[in-house]
Amino acid sequence: MPAPWSSQDAGETWVWGDFFATIQKEPVSIAQCAQVMAGNNAPMMAGMEYPYAMTVFYHKAKNPHGPSSRPIMVIGVEKPNYQMLAAKMGIDLAELAEATGSAEGSLMLGMFKGSSRQNLGSYKGAVTVDNVRKEFFGVMLKELGLSGSPEKIGTIEDAYGHPKTGWQASKKGKSSSGCLSMVVLGIGIAVPLVLGIDYLF
Repeated sequence: MPAPWSSQDAGETWVWGDFFATIQKEPVSIAQCAQVMAGNNAPMMAGMEYPYAMTVFYHKAKNPHGPSSRPIMVIGVEKPNYQMLAAKMGIDLAELAEATGSAEGSLMLGMFKGSSRQNLGSYKGAVTVDNVRKEFFGVMLKELGLSGSPEKIGTIEDAYGHPKTGWQASKKGKSSSGCLSMVVLGIGIAVPLVLGIDYLF
């Protein structure tokens, strides 16, 4: 699963109804974050790469289950890392490419929610933030039954201290990987996925 708050650029924060969402470019995975926090300065390659991801949270004061720092949903454009898969299988990447008909994995759209991961099908569009954002909003609209339009409030950093998110201002800022923030906010890293994402209902 892509790590919340992790992005290789400034990212975006959008507010829609009782929710806000961050759009992240090439976030690290939670497994990689766990390795970094354990002191591994060269974490393993991820089995799944995420060109873009969106992490959705409740506004702190509007969560029916009480204030929480956990996301309720994570949507990602997913790309399997065939190099890592070939290494794990003990075969040459060329052999895997021959068997699958491609040297690179196909792009998919996936969603983590509650204790499950859902495959939402192939991602067909160009991998640009504008195209990806449109896909993510479509999933968010369908899953949450929202009305009106999302409103951009700034970068990922701008989610902190903004009245439309309900999150406190950041005291120390975030690391570029997002790993430090995950620990500070208590988002599950070394615990099962079910403890890391709030149930929506």
